[in-house]
Amino acid sequence: GAGAGAGAGADGSSSGLTDASVAAAAAAAATAAPSSLPYAADTHVGTQAQMWAYLRGPLLHGLYAPDHPQLLDDGSSTLVLGVARLRQVRVRPDTCRLASEAAAPAAAGGMGIEECRGEFSGADESEVPFGPPPHFNYSDAGQLEGAGVWGYLASYGGGGFPLVLPARRTEAEEVLARAEQARWTDQFTRAVVVECTVYNSNINLFSVLTLVFELAPTGAVTTYTM
Repeated sequence: GAGAGAGAGADGSSSGLTDASVAAAAAAAATAAPSSLPYAADTHVGTQAQMWAYLRGPLLHGLYAPDHPQLLDDGSSTLVLGVARLRQVRVRPDTCRLASEAAAPAAAGGMGIEECRGEFSGADESEVPFGPPPHFNYSDAGQLEGAGVWGYLASYGGGGFPLVLPARRTEAEEVLARAEQARWTDQFTRAVVVECTVYNSNINLFSVLTLVFELAPTGAVTTYTM
């Protein structure tokens, strides 16, 4: 139920996005050859725009091998079990206190700032649906069967607003394109967690891959890999 709700919010036609614009964004994400993409040291993610570029580019290239959609594109025989999932953790509005000088109207000599969005904490986590109809909906850790994760800035529970990537890369590109255009991440986002389970038959090993993008109140993005 959680995956279906997230998918509808990401790729539903009621979001007001045109098929042409989504197709153009998805095609642009697939133009670079996998061998030319920066996978490690050359990849820097410091803004939301760079995070989305990484999700559409290196992440999809790594998750979907050209000749076998369920293999990682890393030259090994590592199989992706099921599909990869993104989930977002958000904060509520007015989660910090403004200085009186900042909150005062400009006419009174202040800065006229009306809202403050602070750092993440469990007490300030938002579960309110957002985005264009039919909205992105929250699912708790039990519904997602999710585990909490640690980052550099905070620790995050297993719930959130999920976005499931389909098994076919072309469909995954469209899901990400629609989500970005529908502003799936914004000023209230504090973390985007990428999760998938893989299996390597050569050594009979199951692994859970977790990549955490943390979005600070300042707008900066940091990454943390588990």
